[in-house]
Amino acid sequence: MQQKIVFELQIRSERYRRKALKMAVVEDGVHTVVFEGENRERMVIIGDGIVDAGRLGRALRNKVGYADLQKIVIELQIQCDKCRSKALQIAAGENGVNTVGFKGAHKNQMVIIGDGIIDASRLTKSLRNKVGYADLLTVEELKDKINSQLI
Repeated sequence: MQQKIVFELQIRSERYRRKALKMAVVEDGVHTVVFEGENRERMVIIGDGIVDAGRLGRALRNKVGYADLQKIVIELQIQCDKCRSKALQIAAGENGVNTVGFKGAHKNQMVIIGDGIIDASRLTKSLRNKVGYADLLTVEELKDKINSQLI
């Protein structure tokens, strides 16, 4: 499954841009890394779905600088309200989570918005172990810091 991860970075110089590029390229499953935007401040990573966005975001923040809010969408097969409540509790217990909710026609897609330190693959694995089927659909960076809406 193709995965697209977008990091909004505040890079001080070309040296740090190269450093961020090297950090992203060495990750397992990465196919493409591109800098976009007016000042090339947005790093887009496309890979196989085994890219750990949370770990990469923390590493970029430590070595390069600021990384913005992220939005994670996980598809779940929830059978009852008790399981839905349990899934919400698991997601809300993660570090850096600001907003958790469900969207989709059958309310089967959990949307988690946080400050970039959420480990998406670990959260998906935890949901899979405790609730049932869970599939990580997207991990993307949010430009707007509006946490009250599930975009």
